[in-house]
Amino acid sequence: MRSWIAGITRRVVMHHHRGRRRAESKIAKVESPVEEGPGPDQVVERLEATALLAEFLDSLDPDKREVFVLGELEDLNVPEIARIVGCNINTVYSRLRTARQLFQARVDRLETVRRREGG
Repeated sequence: MRSWIAGITRRVVMHHHRGRRRAESKIAKVESPVEEGPGPDQVVERLEATALLAEFLDSLDPDKREVFVLGELEDLNVPEIARIVGCNINTVYSRLRTARQLFQARVDRLETVRRREGG
């Protein structure tokens, strides 16, 4: 389940990075009735993952958010990220590690709550 949530949230972060308006538009399309679209459970799961990710990104300070999106969603390596953001490589490693730990903690809390609720 952890890898499933991580995969969904990665894709959602990409959408968030491209702009909330565009992401909300895509979510609205998913919610609209489509004959061969995702089932109701998949739509709910995606909406939950979107909410989790949006909340997480909003909670990060801009520096950590930037390196998290560039590293996790854009799949850039640390030297590339350092050039883009204009800071030391070790600073990028530190910010990325912290953001990943915060994200993992958020996912772990969600899993704990779901297990307690029986779902």
